[in-house]
Formats: sequence, structure tokens, C-alpha cells
Amino acid sequence: MNIDQQYLWDVLNSVWEEGLTELQVQKRYFSILEKELKGEDRAYLIEVYNHIEELELKERSETIRTTNFKEK
Repeated sequence: MNIDQQYLWDVLNSVWEEGLTELQVQKRYFSILEKELKGEDRAYLIEVYNHIEELELKERSETIRTTNFKEK
């Protein structure tokens, strides 16, 4: 896997928008890379996908924690 790092930064910068959460940005990033990456470079998608899963898990746990705090 030999992905051009500048390309990845350019894609990431193209999907970033003020007010978006990191999760929203990563989902947009994944969506573009999923269409663009070919061959062995697609292995990088696993890293991005795993990062999205971590962010979703963190978001869910924060929501649960906030909900539990409000109920007490």
C-alpha cells in the first residue's frame, strides 16, 4: 500500500466543513475514498472504517452517559 499522503490530506480537507463533528467528516472522507481507491490502496479503508466505528461507539457512550445524568 503506497497511498499518496498529499492526496489523502486533500480529500480530508475537501470534506471538512465548520460545524461538522469528526464523525461526520470521517463518514464523508470514507465515502469519497471508497469510490476513488483501487487495488491494495483499498486496505486503507479498513483504518478509516475502524476510526468511524470508534467515534460512533464514543458518541453512543456519551449519549448514554448524558441521558443517565439527566435522569438522576
